[in-house]
Amino acid sequence: MKSPVKASISILLIPSVGRGNGTGHLRRCIELAVKFHNHPEIKCALYTGLPYLDHDQYSDQEIQKLITAKKAEPLEIIDSINPEDWDICIFDERETSAKKLHNFSGKTLSIGIDEGGNARDYFDYLIDILPNMEESEPNISSVGFLNLPEPANSSSERFFNLKADDRILISFGGEDREGLSLKMITMIDDAGIFKTEQLTVVKGPMFSGQSFPESVNVLDCPPDLRMLIPEYDLVVTSFGITCFEALNAGVPVVLFNPSHYHKMLSVRAGIPEIGVLNPDAKRLDHFLRTPQRLLKAVDAWSGKKQMDLAGYILNLEHSPRNRCRTCGNGYLKAVNRSVLKTYFKCPDCGIISLQNYDSKKTVYNSNYFFDEYRNQYGRTYLEDFENIKRSGIERCRYIRKLTIGDKLLDIGCGYGPFLSAALNEGFQPFGIDISDEAVEYINSELGFRAAAAEAGKFSPGELFGIDEFDAVTMWYVIEHIEQIPELLKHLYRIVKPGGVFAFSTPSYKGISARRSLGGFLNASPSDHLTVWSPQSSVRLLRKYGFRVRKIKIPAPHPERFFHNPNHYYKMIAPVKFIVTKILTAVSRCFLLGDTFEVYAVRIDSRKRKG
Repeated sequence: MKSPVKASISILLIPSVGRGNGTGHLRRCIELAVKFHNHPEIKCALYTGLPYLDHDQYSDQEIQKLITAKKAEPLEIIDSINPEDWDICIFDERETSAKKLHNFSGKTLSIGIDEGGNARDYFDYLIDILPNMEESEPNISSVGFLNLPEPANSSSERFFNLKADDRILISFGGEDREGLSLKMITMIDDAGIFKTEQLTVVKGPMFSGQSFPESVNVLDCPPDLRMLIPEYDLVVTSFGITCFEALNAGVPVVLFNPSHYHKMLSVRAGIPEIGVLNPDAKRLDHFLRTPQRLLKAVDAWSGKKQMDLAGYILNLEHSPRNRCRTCGNGYLKAVNRSVLKTYFKCPDCGIISLQNYDSKKTVYNSNYFFDEYRNQYGRTYLEDFENIKRSGIERCRYIRKLTIGDKLLDIGCGYGPFLSAALNEGFQPFGIDISDEAVEYINSELGFRAAAAEAGKFSPGELFGIDEFDAVTMWYVIEHIEQIPELLKHLYRIVKPGGVFAFSTPSYKGISARRSLGGFLNASPSDHLTVWSPQSSVRLLRKYGFRVRKIKIPAPHPERFFHNPNHYYKMIAPVKFIVTKILTAVSRCFLLGDTFEVYAVRIDSRKRKG
């Protein structure tokens, strides 16, 4: 069944085409291209440009040979590129250079597959199919993305009897630059572990300089090796795709690797290995006679759920671009990844931006304020009205210290509790909200003037007959805004010189994020597009014409200072009182609240520098 595709998209596949990296990366991209071609609305091409510095490249004829073998014709091959012409660029290069990725960042959705280069943390989206040695986590990891063969019909213990009819498959990729195939066959023959008649060697399309004994069966460029794997009793290969295809099919594997890095990967994955470049006959014989480790690897990696890599990529929301939402920086380092989210921190402005790959978007209707609000806070928004209003009264009293004017606009006013608080404190309140239901409630039930509009995209003169306000507020709203610069420019226009802009938002410098930034961001709602810190808000507001007068930490949570909150809750009352006082003071002094409030005044344009 074809994967659903919402609109016509263009996809560029960028494989490794350097000798010494094997042909697995190139073959995987070609196989993806075949699947993408099943969708007539997808434009797809293979990119083989930007010559490698350390490796010779495969020739066009060699690449075409693989394309023909995979029945991927006609596949467009390009050697020059404008990244902005492509919606998605899929890198399967093993190690992409930071310089190369920098040319794509912010211009297209960059997806790295099994990426181990110094650009790994800068990809928009990371998919790890094979286990690796990288410390940074991908968005998703699963060997199920391989084109897995059906499980073997025979028992995985069959070959351990060392019968004369056991079949051994030897496969070292499409190139085998180190000649591992011949080395393995020679060792097996010399040690007498198997007869050469039992051996089948796979000869890849890029093989050169190897000839095998006549008694060894040779598979010359089989079109689909994975379908043949279940016919064998043992597979000898190096760490890579064939290894996991065999294990998933229930066929035991012994690894003989071309490098110590591959050996480390083998050890980490728990797969028996017999050396680097020179095979150890004694280790091989030991594994065959005491097969517990071989069987353990089969048990660990067999029967994985098949996943459609092409379909998975197509179902990702492909519109996000890896740019800072506040300053536009296009080359950002990821600080947290999950299946449908990547968070990037900007080194320039310090704001954390979310790239969301879930096509389902938040709708700010009555369900958001009632059912979703109840799920998060245990009560609906209207049930929490008076509590929110009490917080609003304290905020209004501080705003009053900064301005003598009375016209106040609350952006993202919801069902109006802050407007009600503002009226109580002597302000003339106006409201803006994206929800038609909330605005209707305010106008009909509370009697305030409110209008439905997006933040930063409205004219207060047209809506209320007022061009400038003495105070504009946004309580837990700014993190929902897509374009922060446009918003702040708009706010500068509608706040009077000397007027107040006040807002509140979650903080990645609070105690919860300091204890676990990953845990804090994973719990962050998917419609929180930016995550701020008190320090970054000061710098950013100054850039757009506001001077911060005060940063407040509302209602700190002392229990969050403890790894086990029960230790706080179980304290006797006098001790808890003292601890609460101390931790509240520490939280407010060092700005360790999980949220914070900012109170800033607009600088008169005549006094602004530059």
